[in-house]
Amino acid sequence: MKPAESEFPWRKSSIHLERFANPESPVRLLLHHGVGTNGRLLSMIAGAALARRGFEVTAIDMPLYGMTENNERLVTYEDWIDISLKFIDAEYQRDPRPIVLYGLSAGGMLTYHVAALEPRVRGIIGMCFLDLRDSEVDQIISKFPLPAISEAVGGFVLGLLSKTPLKRMYLPLRYLVKMSALTNPPEAQAILIKDKTWGGSSVPLAFLTSTMGYKAAVPPEKFTSCPVLLTQPDEDHWTPLMASAKFFDKLACEKHLVMLKGAGHYPLEEEGLRQMHDAIDKFLKAVAETESQEDRQAV
Repeated sequence: MKPAESEFPWRKSSIHLERFANPESPVRLLLHHGVGTNGRLLSMIAGAALARRGFEVTAIDMPLYGMTENNERLVTYEDWIDISLKFIDAEYQRDPRPIVLYGLSAGGMLTYHVAALEPRVRGIIGMCFLDLRDSEVDQIISKFPLPAISEAVGGFVLGLLSKTPLKRMYLPLRYLVKMSALTNPPEAQAILIKDKTWGGSSVPLAFLTSTMGYKAAVPPEKFTSCPVLLTQPDEDHWTPLMASAKFFDKLACEKHLVMLKGAGHYPLEEEGLRQMHDAIDKFLKAVAETESQEDRQAV
């Protein structure tokens, strides 16, 4: 099964999409990557499998990743949020079926930040939810041997530089974050870390600082607009459960946690993927049933 490729116009750029269309699907799932993957990789581990189960799934390549044609002078984290919001709005204008967001790695928190601004999002699924404003989270996921010191000093220096023309300077992420733990199979890791459209990517300094400093429009203690599912790989050596736990535990909405046995950060392991597909399938069907009940009550 292959997705249909298309483009979504945003400013001067063309956002690359991969869509597994299905007009019979009761809900639509939008896949968001993080800083070590792209839309095609999400189609491989989630999109095609869920499409075979009868769901409509679309993967988005954000600027700096995948096959998106990026013509912007500068890309920030707020731009990624804006793209997702505009795409969701465009989708609802053409089709009223409910939308659920999925995010892998940093894409998990991206989906939360988007849903905090867009009440029409009917569910969030994340592989992790990293509150990068929390120093304890930085210490867990840091690449450096003295995270408490290096993160504080590094963040201060990057913050200062982001206010200068150097904010447009591109930095290879593999030197800054634990990209060596992107996936567990060594052969796959060697491939992923070399490709500049995913694990070997570089991003502007302004993107890094805006990602680390972004404050959600709604704090987790007050977030009640939709349910949340955390699908956490239990062999994730980059963002273990403890990196997401504090934020996840604060969520005031309905929430569910499913551990993926034997799976790494970018999960390629068969059993973990099956568990992930089963959990997402169940979650999407629950969202569809809730929407159906609300529609019946409104009649």
